[in-house]
Formats: sequence, C-alpha cells, structure tokens
Amino acid sequence: MKISTEDRSAFLRERVVIHAIHNDEFGVRMYATGPGEQRTKQVIADRLGAEIEVTVCGHVPREVRPRSCSYARERDPRRLLLLYDTQGDEHVNDVIVAEDDAQVVIYGTLCAPIELAPGDESDSRYHAYLDKPLGGRMVIDAVSGRPVS
Repeated sequence: MKISTEDRSAFLRERVVIHAIHNDEFGVRMYATGPGEQRTKQVIADRLGAEIEVTVCGHVPREVRPRSCSYARERDPRRLLLLYDTQGDEHVNDVIVAEDDAQVVIYGTLCAPIELAPGDESDSRYHAYLDKPLGGRMVIDAVSGRPVS
C-alpha cells in the first residue's frame, strides 16, 4: 500500500504523519504520530479504512535513523530473529536484507522522537524472512560492518 500525495496532505492538515507502512501476510500495519491516539487512528480510518492496523507512536514528530543489530538467530528455517537495543519510545522501523551464498547483510532503522527522552532500555524484535535457510552463512550488520552473533 502506498499513500498518495493528496492523502499525505490531508493527514498533515490534521497534524497526522505516517512514518511507515508494512504490507505483508499479516495485513496492512501503519505507524503514525498525531495529537491523541484515538483521534489519530480515527483520522486514518476515515480516510483509508478501518481494516488498517494503526500504531500511534506518540504525539511528537519522529525521525528514522540507522541502528546496529545486537543479536541474530535463525529461529525457523528462513526466519531470522533480530534484536535491536531500544529505549523509551523507539521502535524498529524497517530492516533491509540482502543475501548471497556466503552471507546475509542486514540494515536496520529505528523510528524515534526527534527529541528522545531517556527511557527504559529494551530489546525490540524483528523477524526477517530469507530466501533460503541461513545454514553456515554469516549475518553482517551493514550499520556497523561487523558480524552479528
């Protein structure tokens, strides 16, 4: 799913910003900021439909920034569990995966308030789906350039 310029403009007039859209086997999930959680969800539902799962990430502007992965393990064949160290209102935005016969390279980004207030540290999980089982291939974090274990 893509949001048109007209929709983005309409959301901005309501002070709602869409930061990320995930469309996969679980449906459409959208991450947004706006004044008031219920109001923000209603503004999106009124324009795009109620079937979209909306996570409101707060009422302040946010930014997307790269973050190194702290842990990677293949939980099931072709399903890679990735952990990212986060704090407060941060969450994993997206992970780009590139793979060949020797390695799997991951590039993760987090979405965070522009003025992040310190908060409790935690691990945010992300599942990346590979083209083939990991086998003996090494997982490389593209942000740090180091292997992830």
